[in-house]
Formats: sequence, structure tokens, C-alpha cells
Amino acid sequence: MDRSNPILYIIIPCYNEEEVLPATAPLFLKKIEYLIASGKISNDSKILFVNDGSKDSTWDIISKLSQSDPHYMGISQSRNRGHQNAVLAGLMEAKDRCDITISIDCDGQDDINAMDQMVDVYLDGCDIVYGVRSNRATDTFFKRFTAETFYKLLRVMGVEVVFNHADYRLMSSRVLQEFSKFKEVNLFLRGMVPLVGKRSIPSTASAALLHCFFGFLTTSGNFSDHGSRSSKNDRSLSSMRLGISVRRCSKYSYGFRLFAFAVSAML
Repeated sequence: MDRSNPILYIIIPCYNEEEVLPATAPLFLKKIEYLIASGKISNDSKILFVNDGSKDSTWDIISKLSQSDPHYMGISQSRNRGHQNAVLAGLMEAKDRCDITISIDCDGQDDINAMDQMVDVYLDGCDIVYGVRSNRATDTFFKRFTAETFYKLLRVMGVEVVFNHADYRLMSSRVLQEFSKFKEVNLFLRGMVPLVGKRSIPSTASAALLHCFFGFLTTSGNFSDHGSRSSKNDRSLSSMRLGISVRRCSKYSYGFRLFAFAVSAML
């Protein structure tokens, strides 16, 4: 599979971001121009803003941005459907147009420069790259406590997710094609994406790459309908093959589901 010069779509969900967009949009454009200039991605790459039914001038700003530079583009949902649905809408819009996507929040709190390593890891053969918080020193005690409690609670209940991973991740188009087969309604993307890893052969882990406040865990492999297999020489990463979905939560209470979605929205 030829991975050279991939088309990248940066997926950015937006809800009432009129104060943030003018500051962060140029940063995303600068990054995508740098990746193009360095020969890592195609000039056809885009920054895709997903307006999640904003009540302010967010969509007007996105429209003006798309007119100012061909690398900007946007879609708008008919009403506010929530962060997870906005991310999914962007991924599904991009899956047939690009080779890879990177989803990231609009507020600029994630390390934009970490995209360089994400693309490098993809070029080395990986299909999913997870952005993982390696340091929460800047978080308040309450946020740090609730975040760590959330992940520990999931593990106690037998659910395996990537610790300290939110929605900053790279996904290849073939992963998105498999992901589009999911029919979940109450979305929890950080738990659903690892489920796609069940179709990877093999499922491996490379050494963690640290960059500022982020590290990366990666999975790679070819997809088939024969489930997940790994050779003896592979370093199997079980946490990439398991996750949480609405169906897998059915044996737990609806109260837990509501708790999981509510806490994940605060992280």
C-alpha cells in the first residue's frame, strides 16, 4: 500500500467558537502548509470545520475562512447534536475524500505540532495514532481527579480504553470505512475506535513518542473478516483491541452510561 503524499483532512468540531476561531484557524492553516511544504502530505489536504448548530457567528466565520483559502472548508449541522456527533459527521464527510484524518478540538489546547509525529507514524505503516495526555500538571485538581477516576472506573468495570486519550487522533481512510459500519446512537468515540482494532492483523504497539504534553500509542495492520490474530513476534496491545460501545455496556445500568458520557464531555 502506497502511503506517500497522503491527503489529510483535519476535522475540527465547532460550537459557539466566534472568539476562538479567529485565533486558532491560522494556526491550523500554518500547520497544514508546513506539512505540505515538507512533502509529508498532499496539497489537496483540507481543514474541515464542523459547525455544530452554533448560536453565534461561528458559521459566518467558517464561510469567510473557506473563501479566503482553498484549504479551509466547512459543513454545518441543522442543529446542535453534541461534540461526538460533530466529530463523527466530519469523519464521515471526509472518509471518501482523503487518506487520513486528524480530529482535534477548536480551542487550541491540544498540541498542534504533535501532528508532525502523527503523520510520520502513519507513513511508517500505522493506521490509528492516539494522542495521549502524558502530563496533567496544568489541570485543576477537580479536573485531574474526575478524569483519572473516570478511566479507573471504566477499568474496574472491565472496559479497556486508552488511558488519558480524548479525541485527538489520526485515523486512516480504511479505518474510517470500517468505522462507518458502526450503528451506535449514543456515541463514545474514544471507546468505539479501539473496537476497529479487532480487525487488524497484527495489532502491535510501537515505543511511545513524547512531544510536549502528548505521547502516542499506535496500531497498524491489514483488515479482514477473520477477526484479530497476531504472530508470536508481535507486541500485542490488547487495549487497542477492546473498548466500550452501547451494546457492550448493556449489562451495566443506564445510569453508568449517562455517567460515562457526562464525565467524558468534561475531559
